[in-house]
Amino acid sequence: MSVDLTLIFDNPGRRFPGAPALCGADQLVVLHGDGLIPTIRRALDDAIATGNAITPPPVDVYDEDTGLRTTTTDAWGCPLWALPASTLAAISSADLATYPDFHQWNQAVLAFLRMLAPDTPVVLYWS
Repeated sequence: MSVDLTLIFDNPGRRFPGAPALCGADQLVVLHGDGLIPTIRRALDDAIATGNAITPPPVDVYDEDTGLRTTTTDAWGCPLWALPASTLAAISSADLATYPDFHQWNQAVLAFLRMLAPDTPVVLYWS
C-alpha cells in the first residue's frame, strides 16, 4: 500500500468572497519513488513536534468518488496540516541524493515551492 501526497496551495483569487474554505483548485501531486514524500513527512513530524505546523481552515477538495467536498481531514481521516512554503522549499536535491530516481516532476515541485512567498501555507493532503 502506498500513500499519496497532494500539495494544496491557497489562491485567494479563486476563493468566493467570504468563503470559509480554502480553495483546493491549485495543487501539485508529489510522485513516488525518489524520497520526496518521506522527506516531507519528516518535515511535517518535526514541525508538529516544534509547534511550527499550521492547522489550515477547511479545504475544498475534489475526490473522484465523492466529488467536491469541504474537509478538515485527509483521505485517511487524519487532521489536515499545512507547512510554510519556506519549510518545504528548504528541502534540497541533496536531501534526496540517496534516491537515484529523483523525478524531474518532483524537482519542478521543489522549484515551485521556492518561488512562493516564504509564509505561504501549503496544505498536505494525504490519500
